[in-house]
Amino acid sequence: MASLMNVPAPSAHQTAILDWIATHEGGALVVEAVAGSGKTTTLRMIAGALRDKGIPASEILYLAFGKDLCNEVAPKLAGLAQARTIHSHGFEGLRKAFRGRLDFKKGDALREQVLGGDPDLATLGKGERAVREWALMDLLSKALVSISGTSLPEVEYMVDHYGIDLDAGWAQPRLERLMGASVAMSRRGVHSFDDMIAMPAREGLAVGRYPVVLVDEAQDLSPAQRAVALASVATGGMVIFVGDPRQAIFGFAGATCESIDEIVEATGADVLPLSVTYRCPASHVAMAQRIVPAIQAAPGAAPGTLVEITREEVPSLVQRGDLMICRRTAPVISMAFRLIANGIAAKVKGRDIGKGLVVLARKVAGKAPMAQFLSRLDSHMDRQRALLATKPIRLQMEQDKADALEVIVASQSPASLDDLVVRIDGIFNDDGGVVTLSTIHKAKGLEADRVFLLDVDRVQLPARTEWQAKQEANLHYVALTRSKEALYLVP
Repeated sequence: MASLMNVPAPSAHQTAILDWIATHEGGALVVEAVAGSGKTTTLRMIAGALRDKGIPASEILYLAFGKDLCNEVAPKLAGLAQARTIHSHGFEGLRKAFRGRLDFKKGDALREQVLGGDPDLATLGKGERAVREWALMDLLSKALVSISGTSLPEVEYMVDHYGIDLDAGWAQPRLERLMGASVAMSRRGVHSFDDMIAMPAREGLAVGRYPVVLVDEAQDLSPAQRAVALASVATGGMVIFVGDPRQAIFGFAGATCESIDEIVEATGADVLPLSVTYRCPASHVAMAQRIVPAIQAAPGAAPGTLVEITREEVPSLVQRGDLMICRRTAPVISMAFRLIANGIAAKVKGRDIGKGLVVLARKVAGKAPMAQFLSRLDSHMDRQRALLATKPIRLQMEQDKADALEVIVASQSPASLDDLVVRIDGIFNDDGGVVTLSTIHKAKGLEADRVFLLDVDRVQLPARTEWQAKQEANLHYVALTRSKEALYLVP
């Protein structure tokens, strides 16, 4: 049985949460936990209170948004709850229904099966065809995780909402065929990563049900993840969602910016705050309050260090264990090379970012010699600027990847495409280094005594829609709440 002896005395907000648990046998609760408010400690207190009510660990399920979070929190809930990611929990139900295996190459098979003989795609050049096929597969992924249908109005909404560069009328019949083939493959036992949550949600598959379910990072749930979480609660059971609506930053991946509000509407949940941050100094909280007025500094919080410095000063000030973050990828990579050149060990967090750069590099390079790579990259971006003229967020993402590739090629002078791929793989490592560099998206959940915020004047990118603007503001809030002592603002 896990000991709670090292859990601090509960705050007033935590006491209110524990009182709710003491007076409820079932029902739904949402805990709105600001950055650094002791969310994991609170979850452990909740699990301990449930144990004190006589509910064994075998009847309490903790669901995490992602694997990293699950690995971090699970040891702290050992003996108090069963811990899983929402994807792995959904996959358990999927495998019970259809058996089979997880196949990360399912997308390749779908493209070949459904799009391989498409006459319209056959008329396009290789590069343009690859862009269209990628966009269609992106649309399929969004439809799966949002539990959307394939009617023309639904496709029009997804294309507009996510800024997918496709004509909805052209995409609709192709999405319909892709969806049908994808579901059929899952029923035959070939499952993609998205299927792990989409199929249980769409097909109403039975997942393991528990008297109590604790759901972490609730602000980032897609509709399919939310459906799996709610299906995991036994009849008459209790579900507690913990999250920060202002740390919702994964709308581009299928999460909804209003996930917390949608949970409250769907469940009739009570809402309690956890609004005091024990991570951030008072001066950092004051900046964050311009975006999220509800966040409060802890009583007696130190003022902290908040200082503007030049980019040239960074190598002389950086120390072991520091965290550097930026909205865009290219400045992160450029700074990593600069630190390495100054004898400072550094790594960029985010293997999937590296994979995205490799995909773009292969698309741009084709079979041309490496000497033509940068000119081909410029030509690629000219086409993207024309195609994405009305989609600024999507265009910025493409420009960010192109800028990052340009930095790598210019600084590393790779001899071939294979050499470039090796160099990209060498930069990105989720284990970090002496100094960890990261995009703000990848930094959510991280903290450090000292944080350098690069490109401080470009933290919020231009947005086309209200939800995108809110995501950009949320990213700024995340960036301002990573530091425990010093925050260096770097233009």
